[in-house]
Parts: sequence; structure tokens; C-alpha cells
Amino acid sequence: MAAEGTPAWAGQLQTSLDFWSKGRCDLGGRGLQQVLLQLRGPDFSLWRALVYNQLALLSNQMGHWQYAKEQWELANETWRESGMHPGAPELQATLEWYFQLLSHYGFAERAQSIRQLHEQKQPPLLNPWDEPAEKPQLTPLSQVPASPPPRLEVASQETYAPVGGQRVASRSLAEQGFADWDELLCQALKAAAEGKLQPALASVDKAKSLVIGKKHEQALIYNAEAICGFLAGDYSQSSLARQEAINFWLALDESVSPYAGTNHQRYIEALNQAGQTQAANIVAQRHSQMKCPLIDPWADLESGLKSGQWETTQFNILEDWSSRVEMALRFRVRGNLLEAQKELGLLEQQMSLEQMQQCPGALLMQLQSIMAYATGDYDSAQVLFRKAVTVWEALEPRQRHDLPYLGQLKELMKTYGLESLAEILGERLCDPFVTYKAEHQMRQVSVDEDQGDDQHPREEWENQIREAWEMALKGRWDSARRHAAKAERQAKLLGQTDLRVCYSLNSQAVFASAAGDYSDSDELQEEAIRAWRRGSHLPAARTAYSEFCLILREAGWSGMAAILEEIWDKPVARSAFNPALLPPEALSKTAMKIIEAVKEEEPDDGILRLPSLPRAERRPQQGLPIGKIAASLLLVSAIACGSLYAYEAYIKPRLARSAPHTQARP
Repeated sequence: MAAEGTPAWAGQLQTSLDFWSKGRCDLGGRGLQQVLLQLRGPDFSLWRALVYNQLALLSNQMGHWQYAKEQWELANETWRESGMHPGAPELQATLEWYFQLLSHYGFAERAQSIRQLHEQKQPPLLNPWDEPAEKPQLTPLSQVPASPPPRLEVASQETYAPVGGQRVASRSLAEQGFADWDELLCQALKAAAEGKLQPALASVDKAKSLVIGKKHEQALIYNAEAICGFLAGDYSQSSLARQEAINFWLALDESVSPYAGTNHQRYIEALNQAGQTQAANIVAQRHSQMKCPLIDPWADLESGLKSGQWETTQFNILEDWSSRVEMALRFRVRGNLLEAQKELGLLEQQMSLEQMQQCPGALLMQLQSIMAYATGDYDSAQVLFRKAVTVWEALEPRQRHDLPYLGQLKELMKTYGLESLAEILGERLCDPFVTYKAEHQMRQVSVDEDQGDDQHPREEWENQIREAWEMALKGRWDSARRHAAKAERQAKLLGQTDLRVCYSLNSQAVFASAAGDYSDSDELQEEAIRAWRRGSHLPAARTAYSEFCLILREAGWSGMAAILEEIWDKPVARSAFNPALLPPEALSKTAMKIIEAVKEEEPDDGILRLPSLPRAERRPQQGLPIGKIAASLLLVSAIACGSLYAYEAYIKPRLARSAPHTQARP
């Protein structure tokens, strides 16, 4: 696509769109940000607006809605600053290349929409919130040719993030003693049939690492991953893997005959050994007929946990919604969270797109976020909760309460042990990272023997950090620092990588800066950043962040919580180089009044303490302190004159009287 002599930013733009089209939204977003850094000056105003627009679309797709809104506003502002007129002839050549670029990387519908806007003399910018939130469009296997020509280019990547979610290296691991790819697929399918999706995906990812660059084997492995996701009830996972398998099949070289060799026989044997006899027979039949051998779980599988019966005309949402939800909550009470997720997944498939944008859809995604959090899938929990909030906030109050869904869900939650969530639900949705405390997290904590009561360190951390910020609201910085230090000690009981350690240090840095102790503030902030790098990549980081934001609001510091949320919502916020921490001078960046420190009485604990010295305000030094030097010289002169006068008036006469016979020396 890129012609010779193409500028660097244009090549970077194509690479970013390529990553995006292959599902690597993280790399696509970072690439678009790098493109913006290269588009400087008035000559590139139009392209800056277009790239801002693409970044807004990508951020909205990833669930970073606040950041998407910012980029959308920047796109419109940059368009206005460019001075371009919608529909002007001088835009035609540039937009034509832009249309071809989007179409080449699989965004033909967006290109057509922009073309229509240009023809209607409107700015060529797409509103992210106008895009339909459709379910994944899957390529029917009936349309896949048996021996396809190379019409889809799949780059050979050094490292990649497979659909299973684990990052693997491109180096072959065969020499390290791992089983071969067909044996790993057999293990994965057996685990998935038992409802153990994460171990199944781990085996699939190992198999992928053995066949880097071998598109035929990759197609079979991704197809096995689709079967695993379907058997375990994760239909979103299954659909993504299914489409990826088709992509690899379409990318086979024309010179390669997929029906020669032993790959299909090995795949059939793996399916048979895993108990998937029906799938094995289908692959064998299609292989003998020289058809595409890939399995479509929705169309081909008649056995398994759920066999695709959700496309039924008998579904009535008013009658069936509550029964599905109740079944999911029953599974949760029994501790079978995967079965609960399957029930909710089937309900989602039964509901139409319009119903998903209404009250039952918002409540369904609320439940899905809670179940995802309970299983430890924190990324999915975050995405689902944000989608639920978006739908919920778009509804009018009567749309939330008119139909029985909200009342039914609250009653079911009370019946099946989620009373605290039922009390909150209705006024707002329940953020699982704040309101749902997973028991497996509580068991992982080793309580310190010095802890006198039975209170859990996590709860004690919440109490101490809340008390610290309440003291800060009164200007009692020393007391605030003591409580934050206690919170840090409690957080360390949860582990050195727990992000609560980071936010305890961050709070101490803010309090020290407000008290004028700038040296300590800088040191504490550096420690907080080091703690951030230790734990920000872990799934539990989102939990600590959400709790800290909630505590800030409860303590009266909504402005501080807003600062954190603004940083966290950006796609690169959780990297080690852009931590979502409060800056030490955060108090001066909020609209709140700067609070003067209040002198407080030290607790009488029997320890003799020296009083703390007042600290001067940090001020920039400019030039020589001439005023201070002049004052010092005047003071020295006055002392010298006073000393000479005292000697002449008092000391010299006394010396003369005490020694009359001594000859005075000049």
C-alpha cells in the first residue's frame, strides 16, 4: 500500500491501522499517538483532525470513553482551525487516499460514511457514538474456499497477543521439552469440556508458540480455541478465535496444499482423544471432500454444554429474562461461576441489539461484570461495567423503573446472597471493583501477628487512608501523614505488589508537599512510582484504584478522584511511564481552597518529643539576596557601635578606678 517516498508518518499510520484491523487495539492506539507527534504545523491540520478522529473511534471501541470524548473534541477543534471548507474540491485528492487507506485495512464502511459526509458538504469526521454496536460479524464457513488464494496478508509477528490473552514469544519452545501442538490441543479440549477455560487457553497458547509462521497449523489451533471457548461458555472468546482461524486459512499460500501431510490427521486424532467425536468426524469428512475442515461451533456442534439453541423463536424476554438470571445466581451460590457466566452469555445471545441498549441489557451487563470479577477476569469486568454504565446513563428514569426488570433483579439478589448490591442497585450501578469483595482475595492475605484484632488488613487500610484524607480536609497534615503511613503498613500485609501500597505512599507525598516538606515529598513520590511499576500491570490494580477513588470521594476530595480518573481513562495510563498517581502538588491543581496547616496536639503516649520546626515556603531564588545582605551589614554595624559606646562609658572608667597606680596605656 505504501508507495516509495511515503513520509514516515504515513507509514506509521498504515502500521497502526494494520494492528487495529488485526485486533491489536493497544498497538494501534500507541501508533496513532506517535503519528500525532509527527504531524506538526499548520500544513498538517487536516491530517491531525483525521487522526484524532481515528483515535476517538479506537478509544471508544476499547471502552476508554472519556478519552474518546477528548479526542473527538480535539478532532473537531483541529478541523475548525485548519480553515478547510466541507466538500471543497481541494480536499478531494487527500480524502481519496484516505478512503483507499481505510478500505485496504478493513474499514470500508467507515470510508464510505466519510465519503458521504464529504459529498453532503459536511466535515469528514465520524462521531464515535453514532457507530452501531453490532455483534461480531463472522465469515460463514460455507463461503470459505477449499484451497484459497493468498488474498489476506497475515504478518509474521515476532511477538503477539493471542486471543487467549497471554503474550508469547516468537521463539519456538519445542527444544524445551513441551508436548507437540496436537497433544496440547487434546489437553485444552479436555479442560474446556470440564468448564476449565483458563487452563484450556493456557494449553492453546503453548501450542501457538510452537507453530509461529505456519499458517495451516495456526488455523487449526485457533479453530480448537474456538471450540474450547464454546464448550466453556465464553461465546465472545469463541467467535474471535473462530474468525482468526478463518483469517489464517484464507492466508495460506497458493502453492501449499492443506490436504497433503499429516496436519489434519493429527487434528482429528486430538479431537477424538478429547472426546469430541462429532467434531472429529466432521473434519475427517470435509478433509476427504477437500473442503475447508474448520469447525463452526454454532452450526456443527450438537453436543456439549450449550449447543447453540439460543436462536429460538420461542424466546420471550418478559417471561424468560428473570428465569435465566435466577439460574445464573443459583450457580453462583453453588460456587460454579463458569456455569453462571454461560447462562448470562446465552441470555445475551437471545436478546436483540435493541434490547441490549435498554434496561434489561444494562442490568445483564452489570451481572456479567460481577461474575467476571468473581472469576478473576478483571479486564472483562471493567469493560462490561463501563458498557453497562453507558447504557444505564442514556436511559431516562422512567425507562429504568417502568418494566419489572430492576425490581426482579433486586429481589433475586437479596434471595441469593447479594443484599448489599441490591441496596445500591437502582440509584446507580454497582462497580464490582468496589462493592464486590472476592473471598479468594481475602484468603490470600497473611495477617501480621502484631495485629491485635481480627480486622482484615484490607479493611484496616480503607479505614486508615480515609481517616488520613479526612484529616487533610481539616489541614492537619501531620496527622494525615501518620494515618497514611499506617495505611501503608497495612497495605504491605496484602503484598508488596498491591497497588494500595502505592496509593498510601502517594498520599503521604501529597500531604508532605502541602505541609512544605518538599524533600520528603519528592522521596515519597519516587517510592510511590516504584511501587506503581511493581503492581500496575496486575489484574487487581483496578480494584485498588477504584477503592482509592471511592475513599477520596467519601472523604470530600472529589477533585482528587477526578484527577486520577482522567489519567486512568487514557489508553496508556497504566504503563510504568505514565502512572495514574496524584502529583505531589495536586492540591494547587484543584479548584478547592488551599488549606492552612492546623497546629494539633501530639498524642500523649509517654514519649518525649521535640517540637517540630516551622518549614518555610518553597520559593524560587532569583539573583543575589541584596536586601538580606544590606540588613546584615546594618546589624553588624549597630552591634559594633553599641559595643564601643559601652566600653567608653562603663568599662574604661571602672578599669581606671580599680587600678589607680597603673599607668593607662594609650
